[in-house]
Amino acid sequence: MSLTKKNPVINIPANIILNEKGENYFSSLGVPLKSVSGINGRKRFGFCSNILEVPLVKTISKGNFLEEVYTRETDLISRKSEIQDITKLLFYSLIYNKFIPHLREVLLNTNLIEKYNMKNPSTKITHDTKFDEQKIKAFFASRKEEISKMITNILKKPYKIIDEDKDIKEKDEKKNILKTMLNHITLREWFLFFLITTDARERDIVTERISDLMIIYLGKTKIADYLGFLVVELIQNAEKATLEKAAKIKGIVKKDDDSRTVDNILKDVNTRNKIIEISRQMGYFIELSWKFKDVGDRLNSIRYEITVSNKGVIPKAKRNEVKNKSQTDIEGLSLADFYQDTGQELGAGLGLFYISYINEESVKQGIKFSSIIDSDDDKDITYVILKITV
Repeated sequence: MSLTKKNPVINIPANIILNEKGENYFSSLGVPLKSVSGINGRKRFGFCSNILEVPLVKTISKGNFLEEVYTRETDLISRKSEIQDITKLLFYSLIYNKFIPHLREVLLNTNLIEKYNMKNPSTKITHDTKFDEQKIKAFFASRKEEISKMITNILKKPYKIIDEDKDIKEKDEKKNILKTMLNHITLREWFLFFLITTDARERDIVTERISDLMIIYLGKTKIADYLGFLVVELIQNAEKATLEKAAKIKGIVKKDDDSRTVDNILKDVNTRNKIIEISRQMGYFIELSWKFKDVGDRLNSIRYEITVSNKGVIPKAKRNEVKNKSQTDIEGLSLADFYQDTGQELGAGLGLFYISYINEESVKQGIKFSSIIDSDDDKDITYVILKITV
């Protein structure tokens, strides 16, 4: 499903776990909530369905009500398109939520605010200023057409960049994302915009700054595509590890028989399906979690955390060897270091390229990115965790 298409569902069973703010909001509306759990097994309240409703996810994300989206399957790779869609959808939601405060800063940090406050000392505008809701609604009704034209002008420069950038393949999708971002601008921001600008020249100056801000956020959206690709590579590895463990326990994989290695037997569709069913019966699943976490810093940063888990652990000797080589203080092992040092392929072989791209692009965009791999010996599970802080 391309995110530019109006498909209202993503065909994957999932739990949507609400944060405390979300629980209170939906409870106040009388919406029945279910007891659901995420990747840590802790019971919370939220929604559970065999399909993921895109409008619901957008509403929950926009309201900052989301804590986690969680799914588990034995055969997740068959849903790689859906996994990419969720990964990108939630990343874009994060970007939208960061855009409005950033835009507000652009408006409040212009010299036009200072000029307005000098003229109106009794009604100075600050970060905490509240406007009358009825006035805002009445104002918007009279300015709808003008705002629509301004949105078109604001998007001209970013759209031109999208058209000329050969690295952007889904051009319509990127344009749609930027337009959606502008549609997220609240009436309060538009009211503030017209309050501090007195003529066309001043409005052109501010709209130019908003257009430049859109270009900054266009750069951030580039990460979403590669993040989606990387998660699919991780799922591929997790599935192979899980099926291999089940096959070894059942004697289907033979160490000394080249024809019965895990790579060979999984190429046969019937054998693969048989092992998938065996894994399901054994309770072996690949788990996938998308989480939002408030970092709690002065920038109101939000961490987007993606976790993929599979049955089985990395041998302790191998973990210690990689850890000693990397000489870092991070919890777990650097994902890139692990695959480079062990000589294993990440997914279909492009995983390390995706990590490298996201690392480089994150530095350019002022985004923090890290990727680690670690094993829990007690639970017999290996985790890969991607952390993106915006």
